[in-house]
Amino acid sequence: MKKKQSTESPWYEIHGARIWNIVNEGKSFYLTASIATILLSLLLTNPQALTTSSLLYALALTAPLIYLFTRYDYPLNLRYPLWALTFLEIIILKVSIAALITCAIFISYYLFFTLIIWGTVYYRFILKEPWTTPLRFPLLVLENSDSTSGNFLEQIPKNIFTILFFYSILETKITPQAGITTLLIIFAITIIIHRHFFKKIDSAKEPSVKLSKTKNPAKRAYVIVIDGCNLDQFKKAKTPVMDSLAKEGTVYKKMKTIYPARTVVCFSSMLTGLPKEKTGIKSNLVLKPHRLPVTTIFDRLKEQGKKGKLIAIAHLLDVFPENTYSVCSLMPNSTADTTIMNIAKDITKKEDPNLLVTQLISVDQTGHARGCFTKDYIRTIENVDSLIGDFINHLKKEKKLKDSIILIMADHGQSKGIGGHGHWDKGEKYVPFILYGKNIQKGKTITKEHNILSVTPIIRNALQI
Repeated sequence: MKKKQSTESPWYEIHGARIWNIVNEGKSFYLTASIATILLSLLLTNPQALTTSSLLYALALTAPLIYLFTRYDYPLNLRYPLWALTFLEIIILKVSIAALITCAIFISYYLFFTLIIWGTVYYRFILKEPWTTPLRFPLLVLENSDSTSGNFLEQIPKNIFTILFFYSILETKITPQAGITTLLIIFAITIIIHRHFFKKIDSAKEPSVKLSKTKNPAKRAYVIVIDGCNLDQFKKAKTPVMDSLAKEGTVYKKMKTIYPARTVVCFSSMLTGLPKEKTGIKSNLVLKPHRLPVTTIFDRLKEQGKKGKLIAIAHLLDVFPENTYSVCSLMPNSTADTTIMNIAKDITKKEDPNLLVTQLISVDQTGHARGCFTKDYIRTIENVDSLIGDFINHLKKEKKLKDSIILIMADHGQSKGIGGHGHWDKGEKYVPFILYGKNIQKGKTITKEHNILSVTPIIRNALQI
């Protein structure tokens, strides 16, 4: 008899997800790529330089620049000053052969990583996407607006500027005074444009939905998160099941995610009701399992003898280690959500948690592979609708729907490029949000803007915890 394949994440996927986040998140990618490229180039072209004091001096003077570019994102229109600074540096400096070789090494690595590792190996051999996916990647990467390594318009100028600055110090192309002056100018420009830009970002500091106590609470809450669902594309899709739930429940038309719009950041805030400043989670980069330094909705449930469960892929296991069923994501994208919903049905039947949060990943993966403004993306949303209908029928069969609430939402949207999300470009900021079930007002549409930190108080109110 053939052994049934496990649906849980194997140990190598859990550790692999952490390594992936190091090379995929924009800040850590820049940090590791810039240093590694410089040292590799010196090893190949001038190994004697690795033992000289001039190398340490050049690295010491370049370190503040590396810190600056690691500390600050350059999202959306802020990328263009980076390109202007890089072109100005090229014009002013007499670029050496060694510096050009190093730039070529970085660009080769970047193209290898995005086209081969990301665009081919990951999408073709792991998610079973078409062989043609890498052909789309150059365009998708050039359009990308997010905070990952796929953001060509940010990563290329950052790394080239760093390489040229380092070599100008190492080869004494500029004086130490000129180098320090350059650093001060870049620091000033960075601080000014970031303070101006980030003042405009109104990320949530507290939940916006305030609810009164319910006398007759629900017994269970089911939260289905359609990861990376663009609200405009959601509206275009044919979703009879979710349309019916919306008609019989409450719809929030302007439910806003938080900044930055990254999955681990959003889930951490959704399931605590607290902003990133308090959860401490500011990107997808989490390198080891740890309890959040704040109380989660799962903690509240446990305090009252109730049970909560999260079904998600490996990168959420590290922030909710005690409550997560980590799904193996090394499977075809076309069947991933079906597998996840089957797990959800199995858990509701065997464990019957009071709160079940389910992360569906195929919409997000389709956006990352093909872009979210495609027919494939809409078809994936429509497939999710069918799976939700099947799950609701399962709840009816198990007699668990009547005393429950269902919340259907996205953690964040998607925008241009390879499903770009992070910096609130158009399509990222607002997400679908439908409430249905016990004590939920029928046929109500809320047009006032709210935020996803409200997920926790909504659940607490519904279950009276």
